[in-house]
Amino acid sequence: MPIPDHRHVIRRLLVLLTLTVAGTHAAAAEPGRFFGLGAETFLWQEFSSSGGRYLQEQGARLVLDAGVERVLNSGDRLQLGGHAYFGNINYDGQTQAGVPALSTTNYLGGQLYLSDHRPLPLSWHTWQPGLLAVLGLDQWSRIIADTVDQNGQPVGGAEEVYRILYSDLGLTLQQTGASSHHLTISAGLRLPLWTWEEYRALRLILAPTPDVSLFATADMSLPWPGQQLRLYYQGWRFGASDVVQGYLQPESHADAFGISFITRR
Repeated sequence: MPIPDHRHVIRRLLVLLTLTVAGTHAAAAEPGRFFGLGAETFLWQEFSSSGGRYLQEQGARLVLDAGVERVLNSGDRLQLGGHAYFGNINYDGQTQAGVPALSTTNYLGGQLYLSDHRPLPLSWHTWQPGLLAVLGLDQWSRIIADTVDQNGQPVGGAEEVYRILYSDLGLTLQQTGASSHHLTISAGLRLPLWTWEEYRALRLILAPTPDVSLFATADMSLPWPGQQLRLYYQGWRFGASDVVQGYLQPESHADAFGISFITRR
């Protein structure tokens, strides 16, 4: 199947997000804004077809969050947001010949997403369940620095760029009542809808195979007005891509565990 032009995919997503938010204006309360600052521990791994690990990258990244949200008359909470991340983390891998090598990898990327949280007409004590649907685009660059291998031989670095159109589907559990302290928990499945990867040195375009992963978030109110603490997990799972000019992207796993302080206005 041919790989669609990524520019068309991005434009369609932006148009969809804009029309969705604009269309809710007449039937919604005034929008709120939120900003966040935090950090996450990130792990990237690549595996051979037999299950052996080619490489592991691990370290801390800074994260920034911002967005707007509206509560509709139906009770739905729409959120248009962005999640940026960046950091230099440790690389533990090997050369094409299988010689171990250590280096660093620089990550810079971000997500643009539209989410809809729909409360269900059910309750249990002070808890109300709901449904969560997200459509988003995640883009990042991954730059592996030049280094030397275990034998002291120079090894050139590499640069890759990823663009992933994805959907999250899950359940929420929200604490309700008169208390000023609230907790909202969300968890579910993440599915890449479209994948695009560029290996910059050779201008190769690859398409890692989409696979299902998990996400989870817990938002807890703090004792100051408009302040929240967010704990989250985001996972990515990709199967190996097809071979293009002798190259492929092996099976890849990504896991991010983070904490962020959110201000709402």
